[in-house]
Amino acid sequence: MAALAVAIGGSASGILAPMLTGVLAVQIAADLRLSAVDLGILQAVFFGVSGATSVTNGRFVDRIGWRRGVLLATSGSTVLLLSIAVFAGSFWSLLVLLAIGGLSMSLTMPSTSLVIAREMPTARQGLTFGIKQTATPVAGMMAGLAVPAVALTIGWRWAFVMAAAVPLMSGAWAFRLREGPPVATPPGGRAPVPRALLLVAVAAGIGTTAVGGMAAFATVSAVDAGISEAGAGILVAVASLCGLTVRLASGWLADRRGAGGFVQSAALLALGAIGIASLVTHTATFVIPGTIVGYALAWGWPGLAYYGAVRHHPQAPAAATGVLQAGLSMGAGTGPLLFGVLAQAGGFPLAWAVTAGLAFTSAAGLALAGHRLHAATVDVRAVALGTTP
Repeated sequence: MAALAVAIGGSASGILAPMLTGVLAVQIAADLRLSAVDLGILQAVFFGVSGATSVTNGRFVDRIGWRRGVLLATSGSTVLLLSIAVFAGSFWSLLVLLAIGGLSMSLTMPSTSLVIAREMPTARQGLTFGIKQTATPVAGMMAGLAVPAVALTIGWRWAFVMAAAVPLMSGAWAFRLREGPPVATPPGGRAPVPRALLLVAVAAGIGTTAVGGMAAFATVSAVDAGISEAGAGILVAVASLCGLTVRLASGWLADRRGAGGFVQSAALLALGAIGIASLVTHTATFVIPGTIVGYALAWGWPGLAYYGAVRHHPQAPAAATGVLQAGLSMGAGTGPLLFGVLAQAGGFPLAWAVTAGLAFTSAAGLALAGHRLHAATVDVRAVALGTTP
């Protein structure tokens, strides 16, 4: 259980800075005089740096082990959150801080995935990855509640100060744990990455382009549609709680059915896209259910995707996670920027329409990649059993 706590806390630590920046966008933008495009650029830089360094850092974590990886990542996240609270006085200072924070994020996901791959039973890894990935909706829920409880009372900077307790505690837990023995790797230190995993990374990147824009602008869009600032924050918190439930349930089902993860990810993303499409109306009547469905389902699949990556690349799970994380981060960085440009140029309905289209496209790509990886696995087993023609 201690290893699982490290995985959850570590995952939440990496995503807190951009999540808080997105959910507190109304207050931060008013204080620092930021536009919708500025907010998109900030998210793009954070996730762009994370994606650009994820593959390298994934291999690095496989070499140094999850304990050191988690300690490095959580230390960086703690410093980042406190620095934003103290030093973010303009667009440029916040940009530099979030760019540095992207490096911590690229260490976070490979490290926490390696914790599960090495310390948790294989038969429960689907559920465990689902639990680990609840860190994102939990972070979203915390950020949403921070709007009425902190940002609108004592100021948005205090939300970042309070959030620093999460990486600080996660690092303390990791420091006290002992790491299990390493798993042997092939000669040269690298296990080959399945080609279909590259397709997964691309499709996942398209998916996070969609949901990344949603995470960054859900509160701003809701306020623009007529919901109060406090109500928009609570809406994101409720939607994040629903997303937490979906991630747990989907991971549990993956273990029960022995599923590979990617086809199931595609199904969740396609259903979530329907909720996103309803946001095109830009009315309070549809914004509330659309946000909840979009968050719960379109954001409910990353745990399954990480589970699938580790399952198909057991010799170097952190490296496989790094490949997937590269796609996820690039999409998460592109999404807010694209959404901000579209919202500023054509309004929120246009931005939501494009977002829904990207979600459907990603679902198709994940389904195709899942079938290819399944077929490749069957072929390998057939060769091993001597049953090929």
